[in-house]
Amino acid sequence: MHIRAHSTRAALLGLLVASLTTVQAEAETFYYFNDSLTQNPAAGSMNYIMSSYNDATQQLEFQVGFDASGPQTEGFWLALNGGGNPKGMAGELALLYFDASDASNLQLTAYGYNGQNGYTSYIDGDGNQAGNQAPDQILAHNSSWVSSISAGYDSEGQWTLGFSIDASAINAHSPLYPDPDGDPWKGAQFGNALGLWFHTVTGLATNYDPSGFLTAWNFSNSGWYDSSWERTSDVPEPGTLLLLGSGLFGVGAARRRRRREQEADAADAAA
Repeated sequence: MHIRAHSTRAALLGLLVASLTTVQAEAETFYYFNDSLTQNPAAGSMNYIMSSYNDATQQLEFQVGFDASGPQTEGFWLALNGGGNPKGMAGELALLYFDASDASNLQLTAYGYNGQNGYTSYIDGDGNQAGNQAPDQILAHNSSWVSSISAGYDSEGQWTLGFSIDASAINAHSPLYPDPDGDPWKGAQFGNALGLWFHTVTGLATNYDPSGFLTAWNFSNSGWYDSSWERTSDVPEPGTLLLLGSGLFGVGAARRRRRREQEADAADAAA
């Protein structure tokens, strides 16, 4: 797949509307992607998912907003790629664990995904072998790759989790357990299309070793959103994303704008 240099790929998914905003010299541009967002809401009902990837800087940003009336999501695990559902792609992708069980000490860690339909990559690196194999530990939480991480309520009262990372070390990683079919390592990146394997959790309890890697990831309930071949919008540089900014990402304005457009369309249809 050819990815044009110096561009940012943005994927926006949502039950209502998600917005990706670029800052330009004269005006803001909103890119919309509507999706039915078929999900399991057992660990929080998702209103939208938004992600962006800059193929020049390898900056990856991800954000999810939840209905505040439901259970409060305390974390998630995530694998993404440039197309099909990432589930089952052992030795090709990173699995990211977002830990918001302690709001004052948010954690993000990265491992090689073992290909299993579950969260065990942090304790079992190779799902193709019997028993637990040493985990493929890529990165523990620190500021060298985690540019920003956030958990809180946005201006519309949605519970929102998000991060911005430098994914270059993840993408350059040599997997401890390469794909047995010989498919290359991809890490955490996407281009013209996006595939997501995303599981949310409540009642999360975690522990870490002295190096900052997980030793325990226990939870009460889990929900999910799986998706494949989602079409993305291409945003040329010098646009820069405002995912992790004031008011927790500024999604509200785009949602209100889209709502007004829908109301106007409905009025025209009724006239």
